[in-house]
Amino acid sequence: MEISDYETSLSYFREALPAFQKNSDRKMEGAIANGISLIFLEKGDYETALNYALEALSVLQHTDYKEDVEIAHEKGRLLNNTGKIYHAIGDYDTELSYLKQALGISQEIKDQDLESITLNDMSRLYGNLGEHEVALSYMKQSLALHKQSHSKRGYGTALSNIGDGYRNIGDYDTALSYLKQGLAIQQQIGNKIGEGRTLCHISQVYNAQKDYETTLLYLRQALVIQKQIGDKEGEGDTLNNIGRVLEEQGEHEMGLSYMKQSLAITQQIGDKFGERIGLYNIGASCYTQGNHEAALYYMEQSLDINQQIGDKKFERRIISYISEIYSTQGDYEKALIYLKQSLAISQQIDDKERESDTLASISNIYSMQGDYAMALSYLNQGLVITQQIGNKANEGAILNSISKIFELQGDYAMAVSYLNQGLVIMQQVGDKVGEGATLNNIAMIFESQGDYKTALFYLNQALSVVQQSGDKMRLCDVLINIGFAYMKNNQIQEAASAWVTVYVIARKNNLDEVLDALAKFAPRLGLPEGLEGWEMLAQRAQSGEIGQIKQFIHTVMEAARSNSAEVGQYFEVVSKMAMDSNVPSYERELGKVLQRFMSGVKNPDLGGLPEEIREIVQEELKM
Repeated sequence: MEISDYETSLSYFREALPAFQKNSDRKMEGAIANGISLIFLEKGDYETALNYALEALSVLQHTDYKEDVEIAHEKGRLLNNTGKIYHAIGDYDTELSYLKQALGISQEIKDQDLESITLNDMSRLYGNLGEHEVALSYMKQSLALHKQSHSKRGYGTALSNIGDGYRNIGDYDTALSYLKQGLAIQQQIGNKIGEGRTLCHISQVYNAQKDYETTLLYLRQALVIQKQIGDKEGEGDTLNNIGRVLEEQGEHEMGLSYMKQSLAITQQIGDKFGERIGLYNIGASCYTQGNHEAALYYMEQSLDINQQIGDKKFERRIISYISEIYSTQGDYEKALIYLKQSLAISQQIDDKERESDTLASISNIYSMQGDYAMALSYLNQGLVITQQIGNKANEGAILNSISKIFELQGDYAMAVSYLNQGLVIMQQVGDKVGEGATLNNIAMIFESQGDYKTALFYLNQALSVVQQSGDKMRLCDVLINIGFAYMKNNQIQEAASAWVTVYVIARKNNLDEVLDALAKFAPRLGLPEGLEGWEMLAQRAQSGEIGQIKQFIHTVMEAARSNSAEVGQYFEVVSKMAMDSNVPSYERELGKVLQRFMSGVKNPDLGGLPEEIREIVQEELKM
């Protein structure tokens, strides 16, 4: 709705309200006050919206809704709308209270439209709280109601909402199934607004899977529809989403352009809720590009609008970002001022997770200033909170941070003690990334003390864990550290071997940052600057490895053919290869092939083997 349309509607309602008040027509008085409240809600003036909503509720409290279905219907709508206002300002507990009242009335008077709307609102609330399974259960109740009422529009919308719910829990195939069913219905009945919104939901499934090309395809389809029908709110959201996807692809200028178009629309239609988010996103984009002054300018505007709205959770988010900008600029005093404001908000709204995170951020600032006593004080406060709420992952991370403080002070024994406590927790919760990082950190402490043997012991444990996680960048980091540990221990050949492995992984996975580091490091090993020397060493290593693999295959298969005395020993070896998750995938596959051959399969399937190894096995099979 344009601002001029809001003003026209407001003018009409305000003229009508006194007449109904004079005639003591409480039903219409409440309905008019509710209408005014909804307009202010749409404009983003939540304080005024809430005042009118509470006034309307006060009026309708003097009526017996059980004897008048129309009043019951109006009161249910009003309770639902009041819940929406509390949602907008981030007061989810109060929102839930109003929504439950609205749901009770809707079920009592059998108002399926109001019931389905309220169920949708409750699912959105639980989704925002991160309780996605609960959110889905409410969506499915809403879907069942729309199916009973044969409302195709509502049914299509409910399907889309369920699809979005499955996206939130990472079940992308199910999400797309529901969303495409919803899209088909919206297209069939000609609901262009629903079609555009559903296309946006579909885009976010692909975005979550980092398929940015398909994401943009669906967003641009949605944008065309929204422009055609004048859906300004939808258009603003879609432009913002396109901008963010372009940002992810590194197209910062183009992304910023779309975000600014989105911002202009939110300002045009008076959408304060959307405007503060647009300003925040533009500020974040400017920060990413290193334009800190512009980032602060937009963030502070977002903060001003948000403080008018009263959404404490989003206020804390903006404040935390502003503190990060000041920290990056080296202005630690201002960073601390904003972080302490963020901490106060977290405590005010009783958000223990964010309180713990903020305490850790404050600690980091004191650590950078060299005030280790204060840094430890804040980390210990955060540790107590994480232990109280049972967040094991965060507890492990804080223990690692505490260890770093002791390491910076030269107290290596205490540092290792805290790292070992963190390691136990990482292993308990199955956090492979955290476990690998902790093992790596322990190794670095022993290396700094010249104990290279112990350092390599922990680094090889870290290597095994990181290989299981599949994180190629972290794998390269650990291998680089292994190389340095070997180098400092005068094991030059082993160091070079570790770094050649890094080169092969980085080349295969296009890890440019790693390749650049290797290129600069090459002269320290007597190699020419650049990657030529690494390529030469990689080819030599591969040639030697293939020779070893060829000899192994021949030995095992010949033992099986001749039924030699060693055949049992070789079968045990290949069986372990086939099951070992720590070896490269081609070794596991080779183990399976040899295991099948030794079990009597004359022509085992070779499809999973790399071409060069497959050819070796094929030659052996001909013998």
